[in-house]
Amino acid sequence: MFSWVRKDGKTASQKRGRFLILLSCLAVFAYGCPKKPLETKPQPKKPRVVRTVPPLPKGPEALSPKREASQNMIRVGEHYLEQGNVDKATQTFQEAINIDPENGVAYYYLSKGLSQKQAYDDALGVLEKSETLLGRYPEWVAEVKRLRAQIEETKANPSSLPQTGYPGLIYH
Repeated sequence: MFSWVRKDGKTASQKRGRFLILLSCLAVFAYGCPKKPLETKPQPKKPRVVRTVPPLPKGPEALSPKREASQNMIRVGEHYLEQGNVDKATQTFQEAINIDPENGVAYYYLSKGLSQKQAYDDALGVLEKSETLLGRYPEWVAEVKRLRAQIEETKANPSSLPQTGYPGLIYH
């Protein structure tokens, strides 16, 4: 077969082969290098919610399916409060009370939600029921008293309402 030899002593096919190898190496290098990550907008941090209330009481009634279902509804309602959806939270706490009318924690959280809706008299009435049902749990009695003082202070001094978010008490 006849092959053309160039002045530099290399054939055209040799030259083409080297070019293809060089091109392949560049392609592998270019695709193998890490890419600069896409710049994303920084997401605003949500305020961290610190839970200051005692854990849910453990007692003989805590084993009942009604109490467990009611406690689950309370957890859902707490989530709504954290998100600022006070209407949905109070509705959920009322459902928890409908499931287990002897669950004082549900009354406590319903009172908290009502106070955030500025229904202070209703909140204080519901809190009374909560205190009656939680009377044998000293940590909850203290929490009920703290919430009562906070509601009464806010009711007496409406100018202390936060200027941002849902009016009423701040969930912590």
